[in-house]
Amino acid sequence: MWRRDAVALNATRSNEGWCVDGSVRHVLGGTIADDLVVVANTEDGEPAVFLLDPADDAVVTEPEPVLDGTRPLATVTLTSARGICLSGADPVDDVIDRNVNMALAVLSAEQVGACERVLEIATAYAGTREQFGRRIGSFQAIKHKCADMLVDLEWARSASQAALQALDGADSTAGEADWRASMAKAVCSEALRNAVHANVQIHGGIGFTWEDSAHLYLRRARTDEVLFGSPAQHWDRLAALTKLV
Repeated sequence: MWRRDAVALNATRSNEGWCVDGSVRHVLGGTIADDLVVVANTEDGEPAVFLLDPADDAVVTEPEPVLDGTRPLATVTLTSARGICLSGADPVDDVIDRNVNMALAVLSAEQVGACERVLEIATAYAGTREQFGRRIGSFQAIKHKCADMLVDLEWARSASQAALQALDGADSTAGEADWRASMAKAVCSEALRNAVHANVQIHGGIGFTWEDSAHLYLRRARTDEVLFGSPAQHWDRLAALTKLV
């Protein structure tokens, strides 16, 4: 999550504009991005937002090992990279918070979709796989897992929709976007994590193999869980924000 004390880049003004120096890790899509947007501390001690060109020789991106190969991360090193300052009249903290909230809400919607698909896969398998002469979906333990997945899905869907509505101003409580975004991220991350673990267990032995898709959803769920802050961090943020409401 966004914290002023975590800013690792520095920007200095020159005759040709702004130059940005430093290194940042875990940049989402850093190796394939057409543009990079970074936060750097300026000479007056205040952070600002800058647009960088990844094709610039002063920008070096190195891919990082990742759990989910479809979610690439990179370490980006800048050596006097030319940047365009995007910070306008609005306070930079407000601009960054607003964009972080948008990212959290969009990610929560993706997690809801994944959770729904995992439930479909699990119930379809439970309805066809037979053990001890009967379909495994008839066993009470499997029914409980699928029921829990459905309850978590509906909870996550409501949390995600609440965050999205607040951010697009569709309801009268749009000013609550901060805590709603954190709530959605925490709820949806935990719902998807629980769903993918249950899906692996429902599939049994084949759920641990490369031949089945269960591991792909598990990898995405574990990656998304820590993206833009862990559930624990967002529960803490939610608790701190709701004290002010």
